[in-house]
Amino acid sequence: FLLTDEQLDFTNEKPYVIYGYAGVAQDKILNIAAGSRVHFHKDSGILVGQGASLSVIGTLSTDTLLLENEVIFEGDRLEPEFAEVPGQWGTIWLAPGSINNTMNYATIRNATVGLLVEGDFASVSPKLSVGNSKIYNTLSANILARSSSIAGENMVLGNAGNGSLICTNGGNYSFIHSTIANYWSNGFRSGAALQLSNYDANADIGAVDQDLTADFINCIVDGNTFLELSLNSNLTNLFDFSFTNCLIKFMDTSGQFDADPLYDFTNPAYYKNVFLNEDAGFLKTANNDFRLGNSSSAIGKADQATAISVPLDIQGTDRTFEPDI
Repeated sequence: FLLTDEQLDFTNEKPYVIYGYAGVAQDKILNIAAGSRVHFHKDSGILVGQGASLSVIGTLSTDTLLLENEVIFEGDRLEPEFAEVPGQWGTIWLAPGSINNTMNYATIRNATVGLLVEGDFASVSPKLSVGNSKIYNTLSANILARSSSIAGENMVLGNAGNGSLICTNGGNYSFIHSTIANYWSNGFRSGAALQLSNYDANADIGAVDQDLTADFINCIVDGNTFLELSLNSNLTNLFDFSFTNCLIKFMDTSGQFDADPLYDFTNPAYYKNVFLNEDAGFLKTANNDFRLGNSSSAIGKADQATAISVPLDIQGTDRTFEPDI
């Protein structure tokens, strides 16, 4: 169903409950104000279509438990036993043709796919600009992007049933000071925390593969499997990626990837100041608490110039002096 003009401004006065997919029509903007609470029934979500936009305008909260100024998206089952059940609702779907989508200080939890971002990677501006947000406890992927473009900073992409961040069939992606850490414990997980590809193995026959560019600065890629980075190139389209001042978990104990140049962590074209298989020292991964403990190897190892460009972390703490990854 399409939201009417009177329904396009969500406020924090009362919670919203959505049954089915709430669609944003062409040339319309769904504005979601700081402190809003949005609940979804089973198989429900938000669909932002051609020429439409989503604007999530959360702000920093003073209470880390209440998160009074954050925008929270979750299911409509509020009983305590449902608090950590993944897959309770569908997704926030930024469909091909949607434009100028922005999200700040949001939490997305217990979805099937947290954010599904599709198409338009060749546009001048990112299809989605997202910051200071957490997505976790997702049945499949926290962010699944197909041939799209995302600029993210101060992101926490936590536990998910497949990948924490999946960028497939090409696109243009940039993440700064973001944690991509998957410690999924609700069953078998086959996918790495971070997956990059310039083709889509599951696409329909005849689908066009796209170039991929992806840059990660001051990021952590970690999880509870040995190989938390997956790089897949068709050797035809551009596959251009870089990691700068990042912690990466990639324990190839069997030497399976020794001959693959994409995993040559000594190649400065791909990897610069990368810390391989060091302890991220998260506080409590089972609860998606990815704050750094005092023994974390990420402390004091971030790129200074990048940290100055994002001077406050997701909790509003200054990081301009001896910044952490």
